[in-house]
Amino acid sequence: MTTTHWMCMSRLACIIVAALSVMSASAQGNNTRMGGEDGDYESLTERVLKLEKKTDAFNVYLNYAAGVSSQHDGEEWKTGFANRQLRLEIKGNITPRLYYRLRHCLNRSNAQHDNDNFARATDIMMIGYSISDKVDVMGGKLCQIWGGFEYDQNPMEIYQYSDLIDRMDIFTAGVTVSYKPIPSQEIAVEVCNANNGTFNGDYGKDVQIVTDDLSRPVALHSSHCPLTYIVNWNGNFLGNKLQTRWAWGLQTQARGTYSRMLTLGQRLNLPTVQWYIDYFGEWDDFDRLGYATGDLAPYLPAGNTYAGKVHSNTLITKLNWQFMPQWNLMLKGTYETTSMSRMERFKNYRKTMGYLASVEYYPVKKQDFRLFLAYMGHHYGFSDKSGLESYNTNRVELGFMYRIKCF
Repeated sequence: MTTTHWMCMSRLACIIVAALSVMSASAQGNNTRMGGEDGDYESLTERVLKLEKKTDAFNVYLNYAAGVSSQHDGEEWKTGFANRQLRLEIKGNITPRLYYRLRHCLNRSNAQHDNDNFARATDIMMIGYSISDKVDVMGGKLCQIWGGFEYDQNPMEIYQYSDLIDRMDIFTAGVTVSYKPIPSQEIAVEVCNANNGTFNGDYGKDVQIVTDDLSRPVALHSSHCPLTYIVNWNGNFLGNKLQTRWAWGLQTQARGTYSRMLTLGQRLNLPTVQWYIDYFGEWDDFDRLGYATGDLAPYLPAGNTYAGKVHSNTLITKLNWQFMPQWNLMLKGTYETTSMSRMERFKNYRKTMGYLASVEYYPVKKQDFRLFLAYMGHHYGFSDKSGLESYNTNRVELGFMYRIKCF
């Protein structure tokens, strides 16, 4: 262990000791729909100005997370402070049937995209209307309705996404129609853009892919109809103790190339324990997530070349346990594989494992504010045939998350 490493770790230890000497386990504001119930938290206008809120038409939140971390990227340790998340959220119910939601990331670029005319910083800008108690229609910039529970969780709460979700571009313009045959079951269908920008804008000009022979790249051309089609099922059973979020979808990537994804999420939801297992399976004609393309860049032909016929599997499991009032223990693991199915050398060439633990403390009642100390580790393993070198990353972080209810 180097002298620099010891100095970084010593600084972090001092910060942790100082912070710990002064200092319900799940926030809402999720990605899909209106974000779920927000709990019985007191707003700043109620707490400071003593104003009583009499309408649900205007709700304002700031999602803020920051901390100090010491991380090892496989070669050296680095320590520093960072702002992890800063999102403004405004939402409300104008009438019993008409509602809206805006969520905008304040620490991303505001440059507009050619395709949807939204900035990437804008996660959500949607209008919804309840045609009846069973049917809803939502339009605007939405979160794609893939299944899984990590996928739908408030980004502020995520210490480290799985590799797959971390690479997904999930906020796009489109329309969603949902139907509840009974209150505990929902089926939804969504049609939306496959990309925020244009094909050439996102992937560059003169794109080509290789599928079964590195010496024979094939040119790709932008699709005339680059859309995504998703069917989603959300279920609640046993008095909301068992929940499901499943989805299947097809995305048009380029002319004649498609991405197919199956997502299966199931969660046990008990008073002091919440545990979910998510599965994501993706079959890409064109490596839109960039797994194989980034790993195999030294072997790909010259030019703007991407990998083709890439299949990935992702398993995520996460446990939250409120072991005593105002305290939460979070444990999480991920296992992911990637394969170029038509090239023997790169079949099942990549396997990664992630492991994470965090202790969270909620010091202020009626405020969605937590302090945390977390460890995150990741192992990237590659097959001998691939010629790639395996490595590990580690991170220790001390910080806070605060979903500030302003009004």
